[in-house]
Amino acid sequence: MDSDCPALFPKCRGRKILDPLNLFVDLTGGASETATCAAALAAFPAFAADLAALSANETAAGDVLITSSQTFQLPVDGGTFGVGLRVVDLASLRMNSGSKLQLNGGVTTNVVVIRVTGLFSTVSAEIILSGLTPEQVLFVSAAGASMSFTKFRGTVVSPMDPVIFAGGTTTTLEGAILARNMTVGVNVQVIHRPWSGMIP
Repeated sequence: MDSDCPALFPKCRGRKILDPLNLFVDLTGGASETATCAAALAAFPAFAADLAALSANETAAGDVLITSSQTFQLPVDGGTFGVGLRVVDLASLRMNSGSKLQLNGGVTTNVVVIRVTGLFSTVSAEIILSGLTPEQVLFVSAAGASMSFTKFRGTVVSPMDPVIFAGGTTTTLEGAILARNMTVGVNVQVIHRPWSGMIP
């Protein structure tokens, strides 16, 4: 990370891990972040099963297609999510260029889980949070995801299939990705704000 670069060695910023001029990379496998990652991988199957077992308690939205420049809101009635843990099931989620998905949290909403059972595909789209933070929002993709966002807020979980997060000059991921395989494109600014919710 850029913050790991000593002030007198700015050249380590933006360099590849195996770049010989980047002298501040630990390739031993003994870094604390490596252990954290290994623990997360070990816990992943049980976590995915717990997410799948949750009962939906918000109105399902079916197949959602958000056309260019359109804003689609959840809950679908235009109000706010209810008390505690809220779970919404979508059959699919497709967002065209310039579209927005707005999630509206209530004052008593703790976390929101959006489960997408089918296609999850976006092009230069944006997730807007109202009354929620990225740490409170979790997208669960049962069939993998191919995503291109200007701004994505929340954590994506894909237990079985890969997540592809395309890059761009204005792409920001404010959250996290937890997937069996993932590809993150160039020029993606990642602000690590992972989901902090609890599953009962």
